[in-house]
Amino acid sequence: MDRRLGWRGETPILISGDAWHRLEREPRERWQQEFLASCEAQGPLPDWMPDWLKFWRTKPGVAGHTAGDQSDWRLSVTDMQFVQSSLIHGTVSGEIPDDQRAMLEKVAAFVDRIHTEFQALRPHPATLKRSGDWREWPDDDPLKRYYRAAAMALEDLATPVRVRDSAINAHGVVSDDDPLSRRTVKEPASAGYGVGYYINRHPAAAMDLLAHARKVGRGSVATGASKLIAGAEA
Repeated sequence: MDRRLGWRGETPILISGDAWHRLEREPRERWQQEFLASCEAQGPLPDWMPDWLKFWRTKPGVAGHTAGDQSDWRLSVTDMQFVQSSLIHGTVSGEIPDDQRAMLEKVAAFVDRIHTEFQALRPHPATLKRSGDWREWPDDDPLKRYYRAAAMALEDLATPVRVRDSAINAHGVVSDDDPLSRRTVKEPASAGYGVGYYINRHPAAAMDLLAHARKVGRGSVATGASKLIAGAEA
């Protein structure tokens, strides 16, 4: 699994799902666990909690993930917040029994209080909004090193390298009037010729041999090589 991260509006880069989890999810999951532990450390949970959990377990898809005891309140916190939002915005059905509505109002007040108290001690990790230029990000931004590495790779791939009479980079041929051509890397002696052990170990001798074969063959390396081999064997 990977995650795509846009780089200054251009081609995205990829980081692994594990890296994304460490950077984006783990801080929030750690905050949530510390938040729940802090609530439990304050003493017994409210006496209405069993009634809430009994009501909550009737939600489709919930029962299969519960332990069936008081610890289920940890899993139910997200839905507590939903109840709080529904009461605030008046989206809870008016047909529910009065005793059930009273219980839901207690749930909403409880989750609002415990979140407010813990937020004052440990603010929830915010979603960081970054500018379009990674170089402006704070040095302690955990994503910055990924973008720096990607930028360096893209910069390197854009550097033209000469192959005898032309220059290329990762995108193809780079023309002489392209601004990138000002930093073109000079070609090695064997550029444009066949690659092999001998050519790589003795590029100058290989170039002389090929040039001589071309000359003997009047422009054809193959013809010249045949003539030189035949002459050597005579």
